Amino acid sequence: MLGHADTSVTKHYARVLDQNILKDMQKVNSCLSELAI
Repeated sequence: MLGHADTSVTKHYARVLDQNILKDMQKVNSCLSELAI
């Protein structure tokens, strides 16, 4: 995959990235909803 010998390492990083993207998008959504008020 991404140069890792074991695909489970790549899967772990993919999960972490998904979680971080979700958190970041929730922050953006919160900021935008405050601006709209």
